[in-house]
Amino acid sequence: MLMIFVFNSKSQRVKNVEYKFTSENYLVKSKKQLKTGFILLGGGAIMFAGGIYALEHSTDKSGYGFLFIFGGMGMAATSIPFFISSASNKHKAKLYMNKEALMITPEIKSGLTYNSIGVKINLI
Repeated sequence: MLMIFVFNSKSQRVKNVEYKFTSENYLVKSKKQLKTGFILLGGGAIMFAGGIYALEHSTDKSGYGFLFIFGGMGMAATSIPFFISSASNKHKAKLYMNKEALMITPEIKSGLTYNSIGVKINLI
């Protein structure tokens, strides 16, 4: 009994691992989502076309053509969130690229002082 408790308590520990996203992670994620979106859209278009073909060339109107048409429309509609999230991740990657480029630049001149003279004019 004690052995089971010790094993249980050791196996439930979670290490504090911080996963930091970089621009490359977001680009890879964006490309995978874009590929998934195109696969769903292409499959939906083929199902839609197959459903129309089945309706036009079938002797009995059993309704399988409508099944393929609505299934294809559903697949095409399912691809929309993938395209949206792909564009969002691509935008995040561009932002991280700009941020990384600023962090990598070796010489950022800040804190320079210039001598100046000011003139104050009272209008009233």
